[in-house]
Amino acid sequence: MTAFCFIVAAPRSGTNMLRDAVCRSFRITNVGEAFVDFGDPQCDFRQASHILRRANFFNVRLDILRKHPELAIPSPANQSLILEAFLRHLEISEGAERYFVDVKYASWHHLDTYFRLPHQPPFLLTELKRRGFPLVHLKRRNIFAQYCSLKLAIQTRVWQVLADRPGDTLRLSLDPARLVEDLDDLRDAQRIFDRWLAEYPIHLLEYESLLDGTGFSKQVEGTFTNVFGMAPVEPLFTQHRKATPPLRDVVINKDEAFSALKGTVYQSMAEEALA
Repeated sequence: MTAFCFIVAAPRSGTNMLRDAVCRSFRITNVGEAFVDFGDPQCDFRQASHILRRANFFNVRLDILRKHPELAIPSPANQSLILEAFLRHLEISEGAERYFVDVKYASWHHLDTYFRLPHQPPFLLTELKRRGFPLVHLKRRNIFAQYCSLKLAIQTRVWQVLADRPGDTLRLSLDPARLVEDLDDLRDAQRIFDRWLAEYPIHLLEYESLLDGTGFSKQVEGTFTNVFGMAPVEPLFTQHRKATPPLRDVVINKDEAFSALKGTVYQSMAEEALA
């Protein structure tokens, strides 16, 4: 039975919804995105009420470096020790048997060592593989829909929504001059992680296949039954819902978007998302 499972994904891939359901169903501690900006040098993170502060990597690392400043030298041995101390902190502070940790594409560099070329896998990935932790790669097929969702989240600063919250009236104008370039960047990021993870025994899920007509798909249940070596304790259910309304009701310059994407690999994605 594994102690830690890590999920890797681009932003706006449904990780909040998935983690909420999986952790409730399998009775797993939901660490959330431990490598995001909940670091605070003034905060007594060990006594924090919210797990995102108690389990935040940067708060833990600062505490470690105050006690052992020599670990600030980013050698492989030191970075491995910091990761070990972080994982041990989670086990001691939360007192659970299993943990689900979310690491977005933009957060894998925080344990890199002295020398790493841009195309080389991050040191954190090497360490997780060495320790044998399962890794779930959650991807989106429709990169155009993902891009619009990301733009809306940045615009509204709303990254997750509870199911009982009323929907907002949102409008989004896309920049046709940058649209293809921005979509290429998202697709390239996914391809980089595909390459890095090619030799890792990952569990692959797609956003578009997480749900079927009645709830979470059998693939989701099967994947995490495999990951955790146990059947779910209760059915998969999430308190979250999609933060992005149907894009046909949101994007205000659809014709310009279609024109910019005509003849590209993104044309069919836009047609599907805006139908």
